[in-house]
Amino acid sequence: LARCSLSAEVSEQHAHEVVQIMKGSLVDVFEDEGGRIDFGRAGGMSKQKESDRFVAALRAEDGGGSQRRTYKRAQLRDVARRARLSNAT
Repeated sequence: LARCSLSAEVSEQHAHEVVQIMKGSLVDVFEDEGGRIDFGRAGGMSKQKESDRFVAALRAEDGGGSQRRTYKRAQLRDVARRARLSNAT
């Protein structure tokens, strides 16, 4: 944060702000969809990365170029399970 404010020195306030940013980042990584902290997510895959993997797996399932727009819930679960996504239940 000292760099963001173009400060040549790091203040105590900068250090506190960095700690708050890190806490927020850890919550983003370990928080499940219910708002609970789940250390089983220790693989570190963020929700965005997991979403990206799911979309990629879905596209691969359809052969890569398909414009299919509707899926049954069971199909989506199967794709998520095969992609080994954490919430594939």
